[in-house]
Order: sequence, then C-alpha cells, then structure tokens
Amino acid sequence: MHEEVSLENLSAFFSIFPKLVVKTKTTILRGDEQPKTLFFLESGHVKQYSVSPTGELLMMTIYKPGSCFPLMWALEDIPNTTFFESVSP
Repeated sequence: MHEEVSLENLSAFFSIFPKLVVKTKTTILRGDEQPKTLFFLESGHVKQYSVSPTGELLMMTIYKPGSCFPLMWALEDIPNTTFFESVSP
C-alpha cells in the first residue's frame, strides 16, 4: 500500500536532527564542497546555482519549504558542483 508523505510527516522526521538557522544570502553549500548531510527546508527559500567559466551566475532551482537538497548527491551519490544560498531567513 502506498501512503503519501505529508509536509507534517517530513517535518516530524527531520525534527530529530540538528537545526541550521541562517540569514539571507548565506552560502549553505559551496560548489567545490561535498555535502555531509541532506538538508530539509522548513521555512524560507534557497537558490541553487552554478558559476560559468566566465563568472556568470547560472540559476538552476529555487527551493521552497518542504524541499530536500542536494538530492543528486543523496540519491545517486553524484558529487556536488553547485552552490546553495539562502534567499530568505
């Protein structure tokens, strides 16, 4: 039987782990840094981007509350090459 996962269930699960509270424009994970944990976004927004060889910012995703990141690393063990930065507290 398939049961849908609710935001409340995810919040309850992740509540047993340490909470990270950051200010706006805080880099959570750098593109040259490998994650040590999966992040669950309880509130606020986080942008994922990369930087081109010419220094241009290449926006990829904006995560909203209830999102988990970095999923490529968590699900497939693919090394992180992107930046994650808070857009709001």
